[in-house]
Formats: sequence, structure tokens, C-alpha cells
Amino acid sequence: MAARASRTAEGVAVLRAVHQLVDPPPRLVDDPVSVRLLTSDERRVVDEHPERFDSPRARALRTHVLLRSRWAEEELERAVRAGTDQYVVLGAGLDTFAYRRPAWAGGLRVFEVDQPASQAAKRERLRAAGLPEPAGTVYGAVDLESEPLSQALDRIGVDGGRPLFTSWLGVAMYLSPDAVRSVLEVLARYPAGSGLVLSYARPLPPGAGPGWIADRAAGLGEPFRSFHEPDEMVAELRAAGFRSVHLLSPQEAADRWFGDRPGGLTAPSRISMAAASV
Repeated sequence: MAARASRTAEGVAVLRAVHQLVDPPPRLVDDPVSVRLLTSDERRVVDEHPERFDSPRARALRTHVLLRSRWAEEELERAVRAGTDQYVVLGAGLDTFAYRRPAWAGGLRVFEVDQPASQAAKRERLRAAGLPEPAGTVYGAVDLESEPLSQALDRIGVDGGRPLFTSWLGVAMYLSPDAVRSVLEVLARYPAGSGLVLSYARPLPPGAGPGWIADRAAGLGEPFRSFHEPDEMVAELRAAGFRSVHLLSPQEAADRWFGDRPGGLTAPSRISMAAASV
């Protein structure tokens, strides 16, 4: 179990806040709460050195982080309108959905699941920002490498007899292949109508090295442990029991969210995200 809060999760939170402070509207994700969760040091870096977030690489990483949240929340809205009232944010990090929930999510019960150190650090940031923990939000501390997810979800009060929507973003690549498979099998056992959006890491060609994102994560002490080609992820999801699987393509992303977007955020040429339903 990690002894400190995830540094990559902190980095993701900074990127979401940078989007609010630097990028012109319309935004991929309107997230004013992310700005309030910045530490004074993080905010100072953004204010005094905005050029750090304007390189092609920085814009690409920011786009990746924002795109996965935008798609997950649109899929969540569709599930809620179809009757789902349970939402698990698996590996929640500093995700802010529960604190800026739109009207359509008013009756949604949100379960934030994360390692204990990261969850404690997030709750401390919420207190420092003067943000109350909202009613209808449950915090579940869990180490997915040592506690079965099914046991953890039962423990925190997820109803196994009702459909469940799960977002699992920026987490699978840090787990072993067996742990990833176990999580998928658990989520596929929920009733018909349950859904999942996840991101994963694709392997690079032989001799290409780990890739700059994986290399950066490893430098923060959080190395990638799982890689999947898109067809491999589809196979994993179907083998786990998901009935329908959809891979988000660069063309679909461009058509839906980047057609007339001002500023420097452009549709990525490579996307590793999937939506699945039971």
C-alpha cells in the first residue's frame, strides 16, 4: 500500500486547474473546483510560469486528461438518465465531480475509491479550501492489489443488486495484469445496465523505450505495470463479461469536442479509452 498520496494524481489535478486558468472557453470540462484545490505553491507556478503549460507536449497531456473526464461524464449522464443511481470513481485522486455535480446528478450516490494516503490528502485539501464533503458522497479507502474490489465495494455500501456506473481513469496501467483482470470481472457482475469507462496504456513499438508519459510516471515512483493494445482490451472486457464495448477513436473525439475549439488543444492522434456495458 502506498505510504504517500499519488504524485501523478496531484499532477492531473494541476492540469485540470490549468485548463480553467489558461485555456480559452469553451472548456472541455468546466471545473472551477479544481482551482480551489490547488496548493499555494501549485497556484504560484501556474500564475508565474504559464509558459510551462504551453508546449506541444504539455498541451497533449492536458488534452488527454480532460478528454477522458469529458467522455466519462457524458457516458455517466446517459446512464443516469437511463436509471442508474450509483457511481464509483475508481482511483478518484482529486476528481471533483461530486463537488460540482450538475442538476441531472442530484440523486446520484457517488463512491470515491482510492488508496488511503491519496484519499486523506484530498480530504485535507477540501478542508483547506473550505469545501464541505457533500451529502451522497462516500469515501472508500482500498488497496486494489491486496483487497478484492468486490469486498471493498460491499464494505462501503455499493448495492450489488442495482446497476452501477464506474469511471476508471488513469489507474489500470499502474496495476498488474491480474489485478486489472480481477477489477473488470467484478464490475461485469453488476446487473444489466451497468457501465464502465476506462483508460489504459498501449505498448510502444520494440526499441521505442517506455514513452515520455510512462517515463515521467516512473520518475515519480509510479511505474506503469500493464499495457494493452486496443484489441487486447476489447478481449479483456468481453472475457470479463461485458456485453458491449466501444473504443473512442481520434476521429470521433475530433468530431464531438474539437471541431471549432479555440486555443491550442487539439484532438489527439492516439486514444486509449474504452466504454463497456453489461
